[in-house]
Amino acid sequence: MLARYCDILEAVAAAGTPVSAGDLARLTGLPRPTSYRLVAALLKHGLLDNDGRAGHYRLGERVMRLGVTGRTDADIAGAVSLHLKKLVTRTGETAFLSRFRDGGIDLIHAEVPSDLSRGFIHPGLGRRPVHACSSAKAIAAYLPESVRRELLSGDNERFNGATLTERQAVLEELEITRSRGYAVCAEEIDEGVVSIAVPVSVEPAGVVFSLGVVGPARRLDRDSLESCALDLKDTAAQAARAIQHVNRVSQELVSADTA
Repeated sequence: MLARYCDILEAVAAAGTPVSAGDLARLTGLPRPTSYRLVAALLKHGLLDNDGRAGHYRLGERVMRLGVTGRTDADIAGAVSLHLKKLVTRTGETAFLSRFRDGGIDLIHAEVPSDLSRGFIHPGLGRRPVHACSSAKAIAAYLPESVRRELLSGDNERFNGATLTERQAVLEELEITRSRGYAVCAEEIDEGVVSIAVPVSVEPAGVVFSLGVVGPARRLDRDSLESCALDLKDTAAQAARAIQHVNRVSQELVSADTA
């Protein structure tokens, strides 16, 4: 039975244009009643969508969302690395990219300044603490409330005196992050180190990525954060378009392969 559902989805992807259940029966060789039944089930679970015309279907948002979230770290980093490098050039600080997956938030890529005569900070890669790291806050603030609370369900490590560890205080900080559109880690993990991050919204997945910069507190002071946030938001919009382009090209290749 699963193979038949896959046949329907592959036929829709290969068609490149909304198709009817009758067309799908012809394309897949399935009996028409079976085609209608499978389409109804796929519609119910968001794997197909009605394109606005009665009886014509396209891939659903759930499939499209899987296409975005299923891209590898290398795919995503490759799509946005140029934008991060330009950000490094403008700010003089290390730029980074993070993503939400597997019940947590990972920093997956960083671009560092080319001028080695000027000190810079590398944030490291891997899982980020949601209660303290700007890259994680910038994503968590836009996730459903139930997901945010799950991310904060364990004990929050106190890195130093600036770290927020009480869950309600962290949730309030995430609300502030959402309202102003950017997150800050003001020496909450390492003293003397400040980072700022913004969400990257990629439709239809929503906010599952963030990007930002990290540097010494003496350079990323409070007076510079607001202007830096504006630059980051512009970069995030460019990064979102780049990620969407990678996903769209991938879908077109799949359609070509199955045609």
